[in-house]
Amino acid sequence: MAQSPKQWIRTIFKKLKTLKKQDIKNILLIFALVLVIVHAIYVTLIYFDREYNFTILNRTYVSAVAPDQSINDVLSTDIVVIREVDIEELSPGDQIISYGDYGVNEYWVMQVNAVNETTNQVTYTYDGTVAFGTLASDIIGRYDHSANFIGTLYFSATFIRGYILLIMIHLFIIATAYFITYEHKEEQEQ
Repeated sequence: MAQSPKQWIRTIFKKLKTLKKQDIKNILLIFALVLVIVHAIYVTLIYFDREYNFTILNRTYVSAVAPDQSINDVLSTDIVVIREVDIEELSPGDQIISYGDYGVNEYWVMQVNAVNETTNQVTYTYDGTVAFGTLASDIIGRYDHSANFIGTLYFSATFIRGYILLIMIHLFIIATAYFITYEHKEEQEQ
């Protein structure tokens, strides 16, 4: 007869109670090592994506000039999350990502002014003054939001410094887990 989930969980906890403390530490260390190794492989795949187009849950991370900055001041970029754009879903007021406007080779978060589905063209602006027109196929993506800390870390893994930093963090986690699991008593000479 099959066990219900409740009985199955009780059985697992009964077995865990019979384990020694060192056995539980070993199991947790192995679990942590597997997670770290899988994550290190994932970060390595991100690093070797030379086109910087890694996608997580149908979202892409890029560095773009953020909206609401004066075009006459020094502009800063943010890591932003974008998703695929569909011209049928675009409407005036939506924010999209464009590349290379204002003579600067950067991604820009722009606001849509008009959409012409017949000619497949979109008119957009950054500052509300200068308008650009382009084909919908030239739009990089649709602005979703600014990236959180984890998204920023993953984006940094596309560059050598960020990749090395994340691999060093993995090594630190492995070393910490090892030294917590296995107590190292120094031998005292007599």
